[in-house]
Amino acid sequence: MLTYGWAYGSKSGYKVAGKKIALALSVGIDEHEYRSEAKYKYTLAELTRPFELTFEYVKADYRPFFAYYGIELNSEKDWIERSVPMYMKFLEELS
Repeated sequence: MLTYGWAYGSKSGYKVAGKKIALALSVGIDEHEYRSEAKYKYTLAELTRPFELTFEYVKADYRPFFAYYGIELNSEKDWIERSVPMYMKFLEELS
């Protein structure tokens, strides 16, 4: 979708300029593992920075991401259902 001539470029303009874009992520491990001193060495914000830069390049209105951590080890139905209100709140706040 973000190809030259459609999403950006001299002939097409910027088709996604000003449009709200956000990432929604289901992350397998717990949030505390995403720190410089932890197993994965980077925060999720650092790891998703290329997306942010891409959306800035095409002049989209990039919003902070939604992440639901720990799904790999906590995949019971009740635990997953607890994510729904948080995700709905995230979507409402994008408006």
